[in-house]
Amino acid sequence: MKAVADAYVDSRKPNKNFGRKRVLSLAPHTRAYLRFRTRRMPASVLRAKLFVYVTKGSGALNVSDVSRNWRERTVTYTRRPEASPPVAEAVVRTRGWTAIDVTGLVGFTRTVDLVLASVGDARLSIDSRESRARAPRLVIELGDPAVGAAGDIACDPRD
Repeated sequence: MKAVADAYVDSRKPNKNFGRKRVLSLAPHTRAYLRFRTRRMPASVLRAKLFVYVTKGSGALNVSDVSRNWRERTVTYTRRPEASPPVAEAVVRTRGWTAIDVTGLVGFTRTVDLVLASVGDARLSIDSRESRARAPRLVIELGDPAVGAAGDIACDPRD
């Protein structure tokens, strides 16, 4: 599924919104926010991968989830939601698609909000949802739900 909202925030311009940009900037002073809407999960999540298309730069990036709601056209650095500690990390070396395992960030919720941050001095540009064909994607692999039962099981000794 493609992102339904995305934006980045910049500490150098703390009150400016970057929600309509075709590229999301990741640098020491920026963070990118992504939102995906999922259907009700009928089974357990086996694996979840975030795919982003890197247009420029290289280095490592972290992925976290967000503690509160945000809006694509109003989020700013000053009013940004706080992110949890990073759960996933990826190293980007070339231009193109990068896959990041975000299984630990996807559960049974209908909305998945993620925050991407560069690690160290890394500077990256990734295509946003406004780029359409190379918009960020979340791919979720589902498995059969496991059912277990326990208790007293008694049977007639003659059986």
